[in-house]
Amino acid sequence: MSRIIKDWVVKMTKKIYEIDVYQRTLKAIISDRIEENGNFYILLNETIFFPEGGGQPCDLGTIAGINLIDVQERGEEVYHQVDAFPDDNEVDCLLDWPRRLDSMQQHCGEHILSGIVHKLYGGINKGFHMGKEMVTIDIDLKSLSDEQISRIEEESNQVIYSNAAITTEVVHSAEEAAAYPLRKKMTVDSDIRIVQIADADCVACCGTHPRLAGEVGLIKIYKAEKNKGMTRLHFKCGQRALKDYGKRHQVLTELMQLYSADLESLIGKIKKEREKAAFTREALRQFKMTVNNAWIEENLTSDKNIIQVFEDKDMDDLKYITKKITDSNFAHTLCIASKQDYGVVLASEKANCGQLFKDHIKIFNGRGGGSPKMAQGSFQDEKDMMNFLNELTVLI
Repeated sequence: MSRIIKDWVVKMTKKIYEIDVYQRTLKAIISDRIEENGNFYILLNETIFFPEGGGQPCDLGTIAGINLIDVQERGEEVYHQVDAFPDDNEVDCLLDWPRRLDSMQQHCGEHILSGIVHKLYGGINKGFHMGKEMVTIDIDLKSLSDEQISRIEEESNQVIYSNAAITTEVVHSAEEAAAYPLRKKMTVDSDIRIVQIADADCVACCGTHPRLAGEVGLIKIYKAEKNKGMTRLHFKCGQRALKDYGKRHQVLTELMQLYSADLESLIGKIKKEREKAAFTREALRQFKMTVNNAWIEENLTSDKNIIQVFEDKDMDDLKYITKKITDSNFAHTLCIASKQDYGVVLASEKANCGQLFKDHIKIFNGRGGGSPKMAQGSFQDEKDMMNFLNELTVLI
């Protein structure tokens, strides 16, 4: 991109997104084109497409029906990367409005949230990231209690409910900007865009914002975590939060149907079912131990190798049996398999178990290994397991 900037003549693109964030279409003139490493870039005399910046992703859409891939600002110019060059110089631009609206809701929600944190607890936003799913801010406070987070969320949404006006002004020097109650230091000293949200926030920002706080719709904080000595808040705004609520509501509805419970009794019923399941698992474990011990006692006195495939035992059973038998100094070879888990365990004082598995198991699409005295493996299906077992019985 450095050569592109050097080669292109500065055209001073008119930035419509700074004047009217709601304009979705535009007829513009291509003032320059360049192809670089197989990529296509154009300059327009004016643009509705916001370039990536200030933690906000770029706008997307189409130019002359051609997909817009990326938008970046370099100096005073806005570079539009497209799939191909348009045929004509006069082009129709169409903004991906749902993406723009999402960006405005998340970005403005971040302003409100950061302003309220600063107002209530003096915390300063030191980092902002707008991901595809979640938005995060890093606040220079070591911790925030659950009560504090609830208050931050409640007061942030009160700003939305009040439908506070959002204004953007441009001042031309740091001295002029000093007259505003900015919550954080500026990173520029000229042509400073100051965004104010009533009593909630005032900060220098280059992003896009709606005219009224009500358009943010909703702010929902999902979690707070420690991050490099600060507190990172994870949240969603607007339509993101609404869609997320829809997903969670669907899950809750299915759980309530599954447990025949309403919202108030659901947690209690789940806890009760978990207690029942834990009791059942322990009873099953004890029963299986009794059955396995009986099998071990019956076979431990064998004077020959033990080779058996179980229909009703899993790998945990096989490991239990193997340990019990090897601890009893069984002098022969034990080779057992589970049709439930498609697994095989081999224990022997005579054969090198680990080496046998290493040399042969992959031939039968298996995975596993072990020590000279014991090895285990798993297979994709019963056929592969049985073929390996047949090969193993010949070798041992």
